[in-house]
Amino acid sequence: MAKFTITSDFAQNFADLVYKTTGYHSIVCDTTGMIIGDSAHTRIGVIHAGSKKINSTAGMKEIAITSEEAANNSSMKEGVNYAIMMDNEKIGTYGIAGKLEIVKPLVKMAA
Repeated sequence: MAKFTITSDFAQNFADLVYKTTGYHSIVCDTTGMIIGDSAHTRIGVIHAGSKKINSTAGMKEIAITSEEAANNSSMKEGVNYAIMMDNEKIGTYGIAGKLEIVKPLVKMAA
């Protein structure tokens, strides 16, 4: 069976859908951690450190950034990044920025 990959069109449509339906910005990354879908349309092609870590760490499926962590690092936003799985294999990640108590359930529903 051929390995499934996330297309940039799908990634962008997904990120846009999350933003339009929830009001929270989101990203979708490929297996290298590169952002391939961005609801803000500003970071396509940027390597996302959290996504890269999820994809390169066995067993890791989620990273949450707290408001305190985001306040101490201007390149981070509060929110959650989660692995996209297909046939028990990570095929990318997606993340939603916002208050953890709100976006964490949203990310889990989309999973």
